[in-house]
This record gives sequence, C-alpha cells and structure tokens, in this order.
Amino acid sequence: MLANPLTTQNLLDIIVSIGDVEMIANSAKILRIMLSEPKNKDVIIRNHPNLGNILVERLDLFKVSEVVIIEILSAVKNFTNKPETAKLINANLLSHVVGMCLNPPN
Repeated sequence: MLANPLTTQNLLDIIVSIGDVEMIANSAKILRIMLSEPKNKDVIIRNHPNLGNILVERLDLFKVSEVVIIEILSAVKNFTNKPETAKLINANLLSHVVGMCLNPPN
C-alpha cells in the first residue's frame, strides 16, 4: 500500500500544488515514513526518481515554516541515504539546503 505509485503521486501533487503549510508538512511526513522502509523506497524511487528534487525545490517556497523545513529535509535525508539515490538530486538545488544550514530562516 505505501509504495503504491498513485499514493506517492497524490502526495507529490499536494506538495506541488497546494499552498497550505500543514498539508505540505503532513504530506512530506508521510513521504518521509514511506522512504524509511527499504522495500517502499525502491519502488518509490523507481517510479519517482525526481522526488528529491521536487522536495528540495519546495524548501524555498516554505522556508517560513519550521515544520515544513523539518519534514521536507527529513524526507530528503531518507531519499538520499545511499550514494546512488543521492546522485539523483540536482547539484544546483543543493545550494538551497546549504544556504538554509548557513542562514536558517527562523
């Protein structure tokens, strides 16, 4: 159930198109939990190899919400915990993450 491509796509749709901070934080939290299970992670990454990039892109838009930042970064951490999946993140987007670490928004 958790690795169902439609479930993952629905969560991504919420993160990309809904502006509600709580919904984005909760969707990122669900993705984080889904990505913590290796069997789910493999299916999710196979079906959504751009997931990490989408999550990192959302950081800039919701940097005013500490909860969103924590959940998105936690999901990205679970996405990138292996070298082969870390390589899927666009290197240019990593500057957003580094920038937030050097200059936290809150």
